[in-house]
Amino acid sequence: MKSDQTHSTRDCSRARGGLPGRLGVLFLALVLASTLAACQDPAPPGTPLPSDPTPMDSSPTPEITAIEATNTPLPSSTPQPTATFDISTVEDWGVGRLIFDLEEHSFGEKISLGIYALDLADETLTEIIPGAQLLDISPDRQRILAAAEEELRVMDLVSGSYQVLAENYYALSPSGAKWDPAENRVYYLTEGDSGVTLHWVQPDSGEGEQLASDSPIAVLEADQGVIVLGKGSCNPFGECTYSGQEWISKAGEKIAIYDHGETIMMPCQKPDQYVYAEKDQDGYLTLHIKPHGQDQETVFWATKPEYSDCDWAPDGSRLAVTLVDRFWYSGSIQDYYFQILVPNTNEVIDRSYLKAPLDHVVWSPDGRYVVFTGTGIYEDIYQVEINLMELNSLSVRRYNHLNQLRSGSYLTIPSLFWAP
Repeated sequence: MKSDQTHSTRDCSRARGGLPGRLGVLFLALVLASTLAACQDPAPPGTPLPSDPTPMDSSPTPEITAIEATNTPLPSSTPQPTATFDISTVEDWGVGRLIFDLEEHSFGEKISLGIYALDLADETLTEIIPGAQLLDISPDRQRILAAAEEELRVMDLVSGSYQVLAENYYALSPSGAKWDPAENRVYYLTEGDSGVTLHWVQPDSGEGEQLASDSPIAVLEADQGVIVLGKGSCNPFGECTYSGQEWISKAGEKIAIYDHGETIMMPCQKPDQYVYAEKDQDGYLTLHIKPHGQDQETVFWATKPEYSDCDWAPDGSRLAVTLVDRFWYSGSIQDYYFQILVPNTNEVIDRSYLKAPLDHVVWSPDGRYVVFTGTGIYEDIYQVEINLMELNSLSVRRYNHLNQLRSGSYLTIPSLFWAP
C-alpha cells in the first residue's frame, strides 16, 4: 500500500509540468484527468466479517429484537398458535430436556441465579441465561418466557435470540407473566406511575393492549383466554402474601373472585375451577376442587399435614400432589409423600415410597412421566435434587450429583418445564 501511494505521488508531480502547442494542451488535459483519478486516496479494504464465536458450555450472546405492544383491538376470531414444532411427534420425553431456573435465598432475599437446561439423556447441564428468572414456555416448547430484572423477554431455545416484550416488568412477583397455550398470548404485569397494570401481547406480531385489573401482584395461570390473578402485597425482597384470587376473561371481564381467609392457596388452578386446601380445628387437611358458580365440591382428605405442590396432568384428568410431614418441635421436614388424585372417581393413588425431596412436581407433556425437584442438605451444603419417575413402570432416575446445583446458601428450583 505504501509503494502504491509513492508511485501515485510521483505521477501527480509530473502532471503539473506543461506541454507546448494546442496538441500539448489537449494531451495535458487528458493526462491530468487520468492522473488525478489515480491521485485519490486508495479505497479502504472491506471490513472482514466477525469470526464465529468460540463454542462454550453456555448459549451464545442472544440477539435482541425489541417489539412493542400496541392498542390494536382484539381480533374477531381466536388466534391460532404459530407453532414451529409439533410436540406430538416426540416419541419419548424421557430423553428430552428440563428447562428450569435456580434461586438462592440469602438473608431473606431471593436471588435469581439463572436459567439452565438439563439433557436427560447425557445428563449435561447448560446455563441458558445468567441471572434470569424462568416464567413459562411457549405452546410448541421452542421458546421460553423469562425476566431479567425489569425486562420481560421471549427467548428462542434453538437460536438463542430473544425479543423484549416489556422494559418495566413487575419484577417483585414470583409469577408476573404466563403464556396462554391455547391463545398463544403472553399476559404480564408492568409497573409504572399508575401502579401495577395487566397487559397481553402476541409475541409473533407484537399486537397487544392493557386490560382492566385491580392492582394484581401475580399472574398465576393463563389458559383458554382465562387469566388467574393473585391479590395481596409483596415486599422489596420478593416475599408475597396472597389475600385472594381473581379469574378474568381475555377481554377483562370478571369471572370469579375468591378471598382466601383461612384457606390455603394451591398453585394448580384451572380456568373453570378453584383449587384450595383447608385445615379444620383438629388439624386435618383437605384439598378442594370447586367449579365456578357451583356449591358442590370434590374433596380429598390428606393423611399428612401439608401440601408442598400440585400439578394437573396434560389431559386434566389427574392431579399430582406432593405432601410433607414436619417434626412438631423444630418445623423441619421429616418426610415427603407423592399421590395422584383422580377427581372423577375420587381415587387416591399413593406413590409415597419415593424417598427424596419432593418440593415441586411437573408432568411431562405426554403424561407418561413426572419430575420432582427438591433441596437436601449434606454437611452444611445445600443440594438441589431432580428425580424423574416413569409412571407405568414406576422406575426412577435420579439427578442428584450436579455440582453446579450446590451452595452454602439455600437453593431451590421455582419453575421447571419440559422441552424436546
